[in-house]
Amino acid sequence: MNPLTLLHILEPITTAAARLYVVAGEVFTIAVILHGLKLLAGLIEGTYKAAIHTYTAGKLVGEYYRAYIHDYLKEAVRAVIAVTVILMQFAALGAQVVWRDRMDYLRTVNQWRENIGSAFSYQSPTTITLLKV
Repeated sequence: MNPLTLLHILEPITTAAARLYVVAGEVFTIAVILHGLKLLAGLIEGTYKAAIHTYTAGKLVGEYYRAYIHDYLKEAVRAVIAVTVILMQFAALGAQVVWRDRMDYLRTVNQWRENIGSAFSYQSPTTITLLKV
């Protein structure tokens, strides 16, 4: 039996196995998602013993947050907003300066470009002597 013939015989089998693998993976993923949703619904609804613990834990975290973290977090958010406003004002002023002085910047960039370009260009000594005269 020729190996090429064997490959032709095995091709439909491998294709079917690959399709079965993909379908099984999708079924497994859907089952895990549905199981997770069922567990979450049970915890929210209170049909599990853990639902009481979930509610108690949430209440404790909320009370702790309100008593010890809320004021500091509120001040931190205010400070971040203030810094953002100031940075935006500086950015607007910077944009105005750049727009006003754009021709100077273009002149400077063109001079740099010409200086770099002249470093990579060849000028013959005879041309330089003719230009100096």
